Amino acid sequence: MDVAIDGQLAGRIEAVLFIKESPLAAENLRQFCTGEKGPPFQLKGAYFYRIIDRFIDQTGVHGSTSIYGGQFKDDPGGLKLKHDRPYLLSIANGGPNTNTAHFSITVAPAPHLNGLYVIFGECVSGFDVIQKINALSKGQKNNELLNSQRAQIVETGQLRRGTYLPPPTASK
Repeated sequence: MDVAIDGQLAGRIEAVLFIKESPLAAENLRQFCTGEKGPPFQLKGAYFYRIIDRFIDQTGVHGSTSIYGGQFKDDPGGLKLKHDRPYLLSIANGGPNTNTAHFSITVAPAPHLNGLYVIFGECVSGFDVIQKINALSKGQKNNELLNSQRAQIVETGQLRRGTYLPPPTASK
């Protein structure tokens, strides 16, 4: 994902998807990044519309549910993963089995989300971009920036299909 902040290119965020643990959520994001189904099933042009200081940068495609034609079920393997570090991709939902085209990038551990939100990937580069997005919330009411159009995903894609790597386990 290439991201612009206030109209200026800020950089690229790259992620790996946990296709074995979270096959539904991972494939949903993959196809939203490739845009292979066409509008409205593409992430390009979406804004980070909910940014909470030291918590999350949330984005998604308004008016689109998922590549599956509606809300989709939680991936049990992704629910078992822990929100124990920054830079995880975590699906946003309105309760169990209500996943759509909205997700967050964590910027800190968020254990209160464990078992409630499916983790389906992890960012592997672009940490500075994620932090720049999150910094937009500083100084806002409750250090939260809502309905923002300051950080926009200007390009998306799939760099390559990779070899399966299990998600890192939580440190003890």
